[in-house]
Amino acid sequence: MIESITTGPKGRASNFELLRLLAMFFVLVVHADFAALDVPKSAELHASPLGGAMRVAFESLAIVSVNIFILISGWFGIRASVKGFLKLLFQVAFTSFVVYLCFVAFGNAPFTGEEVIRNLVSVWAHEQWFVMSYMVLFVLAPVLNAYVEKSDARSLGGLILAFYALQTLATMAYESLQFDRGYSAVSFVGLYLVARWIRLYGHKLLSLPVGLLCVLLPAAISGLSIYFIIWNAIPNVVWKFLNYANPLVVVESVGYMILFARMKPFVNRVVNVLSSGCFAVYLLNMNPWIYIHFKQHVQELYSYYSGLYCIFMIGAFLLVFFLVSCVLDLLLRQPMWRAVSGAVTRSKQ
Repeated sequence: MIESITTGPKGRASNFELLRLLAMFFVLVVHADFAALDVPKSAELHASPLGGAMRVAFESLAIVSVNIFILISGWFGIRASVKGFLKLLFQVAFTSFVVYLCFVAFGNAPFTGEEVIRNLVSVWAHEQWFVMSYMVLFVLAPVLNAYVEKSDARSLGGLILAFYALQTLATMAYESLQFDRGYSAVSFVGLYLVARWIRLYGHKLLSLPVGLLCVLLPAAISGLSIYFIIWNAIPNVVWKFLNYANPLVVVESVGYMILFARMKPFVNRVVNVLSSGCFAVYLLNMNPWIYIHFKQHVQELYSYYSGLYCIFMIGAFLLVFFLVSCVLDLLLRQPMWRAVSGAVTRSKQ
């Protein structure tokens, strides 16, 4: 599942768990930058070229967040199971409902049957778009795994090239609903297969120069292009470069995976325990009751501070949000899931 790639916090490969933690922090960076503060205007770049460049650089380096999660799943292969599927649904519903009850308790949200149902059942299909797309990938994983096992490097590579040729044309030339800017399960399938191919056949790619080139070159091209577009106030183009399906973003995402895959495998309990709870960072950050306050706080910090101190203060806020989310998941959701799953197991005996 999303929070675990093997068995238990002691056995997971910590180099990939570090990558998972980095990707989750990148989610917060993206949500705190262009999402919360909006895309810089041309006048802002002209008034503060360096400040605008920093914001563009952060966005260009962090936009890979979602893609990295899927690449990690593809690297190890999803082991689909009913328990794993239910575990994901439980985490989404539990997190959403607890947050809702907290806001109700403090008088900041109405307690209605409609809201109870929405937070327990439908939240994963609306606010949590990633969950829906990932669940589709989860269900399709056995079919994808079977295809990969029966294919060779040439046929699988050919399918991947055809897939990305079609996706690039469909998303860059026009807004394709099928690929939905990389938000769809269809795009997730492509990333999953790329990771499987590299894991099985792309050993020569697992080098520091290749990894750095795949990260820095696409990020530089995207960043410079975005800066030029904003500087010259060219309309309706920026988001093409901040599209999860953009080939530059895909290559950059693969570059991050290569850099961490080439590391000597190690096991670190602190890293693995934190990683087991880090999906809560996304769930809490994207919760509509929380995100409005998250966004407002980032905007306040940005308006009150400036320069490097502003970056430090927003970075510190994101780090605190990150750690608190992980700890809350470890202390609340995980024990509750163990109790529920344990009770179900005992009832079947």
